[in-house]
Amino acid sequence: MNERDLKDDGKGDRFRIKIWDKIDDAIIYDNQIGDDDDLDATTELGGGSIVIHKSKVKKSASVAEPFAKINIYPNPFDNSIYLDLFSENSHEIIIDMVDMNGRIIEYLYTGLIAEGVDHHFEFNTKLELTPGSYMLRIRSEKG
Repeated sequence: MNERDLKDDGKGDRFRIKIWDKIDDAIIYDNQIGDDDDLDATTELGGGSIVIHKSKVKKSASVAEPFAKINIYPNPFDNSIYLDLFSENSHEIIIDMVDMNGRIIEYLYTGLIAEGVDHHFEFNTKLELTPGSYMLRIRSEKG
């Protein structure tokens, strides 16, 4: 399969989001729950942004407050990917790229995001990535 085959499939861009618990690596959210990790992404990208909520109480509760607003583009990407992130609170974060099996492909950023500030990241991977689906994983000390 080559790059042209990927772009001309007529299905549009697709994504998969999988979120892990920082403490025990349990999966908190997966938009393709039950699917194997190595399957292609199936959710069609229609634009917009992603908001991650942090639970105010124990995991079993459904009440949540916004943790951060995130926009990642372009999709698909070649060697550069951009991340816009806004949080109302300061956080020490770690951003890494993982494959669909959760293996870390590359550490991208470790540091502080300041409260109330729009943060713009540009990541230029130095790796030769095989065609497939990859995820940016964002973790903080607060979950």
